[in-house]
Amino acid sequence: MACVASVDTALLADGKLPAARYALSKGNVTGSLEIHSLRTITWGEGYSLLRQIDPKLKEPLDIKFIMETRNAAAHLALVEPGDLADAVVRLAHAVGQLHALVPAFVENDYWGPAHLSVVTGLRDARADKVKMELDAKLLAATEYFESLFPSMSAVDRETVLVTMESRKPSRTVSGRSGDVWERQECPACFRSAYLHYALENQEDFEEIPDHDKYGNVENVHVVVSVEWVPLALECPVCGLDLEEDEVQLVDGIESFIAEDKVALEDDALRGYWGYDEDDERDYERWK
Repeated sequence: MACVASVDTALLADGKLPAARYALSKGNVTGSLEIHSLRTITWGEGYSLLRQIDPKLKEPLDIKFIMETRNAAAHLALVEPGDLADAVVRLAHAVGQLHALVPAFVENDYWGPAHLSVVTGLRDARADKVKMELDAKLLAATEYFESLFPSMSAVDRETVLVTMESRKPSRTVSGRSGDVWERQECPACFRSAYLHYALENQEDFEEIPDHDKYGNVENVHVVVSVEWVPLALECPVCGLDLEEDEVQLVDGIESFIAEDKVALEDDALRGYWGYDEDDERDYERWK
């Protein structure tokens, strides 16, 4: 919830209660809070908001498991030791993601020097687990691919495989500034797969003016570099389906900054100019 509040305190308010939204909004100049009428969003709603801000926070199942395990342990004292240990490992990873989202948060201060080495060890354990899951997926996909159409001739089999490659991706991913997929060789069957990227605008804004024939500025375009962040890989042939943590372990796949900058549009452009809905003229001028 601290991460949500760092974006805008009003986001913590339950959207169904106008009094709660007002109490936490900038409009509440008195700063008074009626504690008995204040209602906030749930952890699930808060995490959904954060995923809109940064799509790389893409592990809702982890957070759900952490919260459900916490509730089972704290309220009912009914939890398997293995589940509790797994929840602690996932928690260490999730907190690291949230600290990366809010640069003002210093993770070392959060955990404290006495516990940081333990947290590092937990994350190493998670990394080992992700590597094992990746290896298992690659093995299963490879075996499935090798079992396809054994009675066909090589020519006929290749024809079918090419047809399978042409199937459209089934996944959808959401990036803060957009998303896109590119063809990528599958690490399991070496056929053509889909690598999904989230597109993340950087902060290197550049204003490029347009001039009329008299040399007067008539429009200003704002361009920015874009980072392509691998989020998922799916193969329409062998069925390999990798999440972000797993994709990052595949050789040759990594984030990169595109060579060409792109022009900001719509909400991103409005945000750059500090667009105010009460002043439509400013936006129309620079649009």
